[in-house]
Amino acid sequence: MANLTKSQLEKLKQKLLDRQRVLVGEVREKREQAATEGNEDAMGGVGDAGDESVLRMNTDLEIQEAGRDMEELNAIDAALRRMEDGSYGDCEACGQDIGFPRLEAQPTATRCIQDQEKFEKTFATRSTPTL
Repeated sequence: MANLTKSQLEKLKQKLLDRQRVLVGEVREKREQAATEGNEDAMGGVGDAGDESVLRMNTDLEIQEAGRDMEELNAIDAALRRMEDGSYGDCEACGQDIGFPRLEAQPTATRCIQDQEKFEKTFATRSTPTL
């Protein structure tokens, strides 16, 4: 495990758990809202092509947001597992310690700043879906 004090590790763990709680709450709200809106749609139906287009766009945006939330929850779970197995704070690329300031800013980080920069330059052209 990276050269982190017990206090630093506890602070990072609490930060991860707090964020996890927030995300789980948001996902739960979105599910409840989707169920409610689904029932309203079944009762009322869509007005015209413009209404249908807006409804589909909103649904797509909600799906994208839920996907990001799930990715972040997975990253948090992985970070907590690394804390348990003692590999938290070790760069997956070079094996060196990820500094506390970086982990404090991004507790789910898996690479040191230098290797993250290399990664982003290498994969910067990766295509991502856009609206």
